[in-house]
Amino acid sequence: GLIYNLSFSAKDQNGLTAHKTMQLTTGPYLYFTVNGEPFQDVEFGQTVSLDLEIMSGGTMAMPNTMMILTTNDPYVTITDAVCNPGTLLPGHSAILPGAFQFTVSVDVPDQRDLMLQAILTSEDHTWISDLLLKANAPVMQVRQFAVDTEDGILYPGETAPLLITLHNSGSMPLDGVNAILTATGPEVQVIGNPVQEYGTIGKGISVTRAYTLEAGDLTSDGFLAELSLGITSGPGVEIQDTITLRIGKAPVLVIDLDPVQHSGPGIFAMLDQLGVMADYDNTISNAMDEYQSLFICLGYQNFNHVLTYHEGQQIADFLDAGGKVYIEGRKTWRDDPVTPAQPKFNLAPVVASGIYDTIVGIDGTFTQGISLSNEATTPFSFYYLQPAPPAFTVLQDNNTGKSCAVAYDAGTYKTIGALFEYGTMADISENASRKLMIKYLEFFDIPIDPVGIEEKVSEGMQVKVYPNPAGNCLFIAPSPALPQLGEGVRVGANGQPMAISLEILDLYGRKIMSYGNISSWSYRMDISGLTNGMYLLRMIAENGCIGSVKFLKVVD
Repeated sequence: GLIYNLSFSAKDQNGLTAHKTMQLTTGPYLYFTVNGEPFQDVEFGQTVSLDLEIMSGGTMAMPNTMMILTTNDPYVTITDAVCNPGTLLPGHSAILPGAFQFTVSVDVPDQRDLMLQAILTSEDHTWISDLLLKANAPVMQVRQFAVDTEDGILYPGETAPLLITLHNSGSMPLDGVNAILTATGPEVQVIGNPVQEYGTIGKGISVTRAYTLEAGDLTSDGFLAELSLGITSGPGVEIQDTITLRIGKAPVLVIDLDPVQHSGPGIFAMLDQLGVMADYDNTISNAMDEYQSLFICLGYQNFNHVLTYHEGQQIADFLDAGGKVYIEGRKTWRDDPVTPAQPKFNLAPVVASGIYDTIVGIDGTFTQGISLSNEATTPFSFYYLQPAPPAFTVLQDNNTGKSCAVAYDAGTYKTIGALFEYGTMADISENASRKLMIKYLEFFDIPIDPVGIEEKVSEGMQVKVYPNPAGNCLFIAPSPALPQLGEGVRVGANGQPMAISLEILDLYGRKIMSYGNISSWSYRMDISGLTNGMYLLRMIAENGCIGSVKFLKVVD
């Protein structure tokens, strides 16, 4: 038969509460207490002694009773599962202190219901009673982390404190808390003591400790470094967490506010082709402070986003902090309400209707030689953009010479304001839209992947590297083989050794290593000083670049 436990609660008008439990049974009554106390919650890591009082409620004796305690809960280990109350006469009871014993795992989730089952047998009768206990445990987590510098950013080549706050949101305090911070890659190192003592963290309490980080000189701006945080404690609770920290500021954030997305995806795709680290978003938020530059698309005519005053203030604040901002939009420069952002671009709208079907760069500026076809549905504007010196025009209509894009170097920040959508431009001159984006990035001082930029190489030549991926050394050879005099010696047209140099660049075009006057192949290069990652190797002869190739450095 089953033994049912029924619980009742009553609360009076003063909020006082009383609880009562009763049993429905066809035979015995079973009453349990925990460690000598009334039935209550249990704690993580606790060894629980379960006391039993059993009373015969029937009219017949219960001979040779035996009870077994079982559970399927993975967080409960029963260490003493059997007791023998013996023979019980009608109306009589037996008290068995420490009848059962079990342990609760230190990893038990907070407020977990632990279900156990007591099975009582007496010759040919069996009764079953369910026991329900609530587990109390700490819940430890990283509440927040922050680089303790003026702007909260760890830049390549810099050392700074990292503040990590642990918070206990559980029902129990946790004693003897320590946390070890470990770098998972060479881009960032933990220097000094990687282990910090947090001590006892009570329920609802947060504790902060400082670690010291050093970002490598060659770590790329915007790189997302992962750090492993291992948390241990006196009771044996262990937690593993990962902290992702951006190093420096990422080069570009594309903010596409255009409801029809005429341009944002095209800008983002071109940045990817050029090997520029970029993210894509549809809102203006404080997250943009993690970036060096913003490319903001507002749309046109009836399909446009109107900057709010608050959004404009956020853009202005970004510029005042040294940022670079590109904004394109048909209406924002004249028709929409002025925000703190537009005056930062040092341009003024001048009323003059016109069609801008062919757009060209300006001689003497960084857009010289660029020619584009404006493929927008309506390549029309009611006004043009007049730069206020030292701002200057960078794009204009080919027929009227009216300005449609203005660049401005304020000394502490840079802007480009455009009427038309980059994403609707088609090339007239070779690779015009690609070159325009490169020039925009160069004006904004954003490094570009050299692989994304075309480079003249010797016809039919290429560079071979092996192994690839490489460990701490890399072998390099030109292919096909250059003319040679003697085994492995390359010569020029005058019969003299041909001097060749090698350069290794990171994916932002920064020269990392170089070797000159190499005339014997294959050449062994020591790259043990490079951090793990992708690189570009260039082979350069006296008369120009022979070729280039990407390789991956990986060392466990």
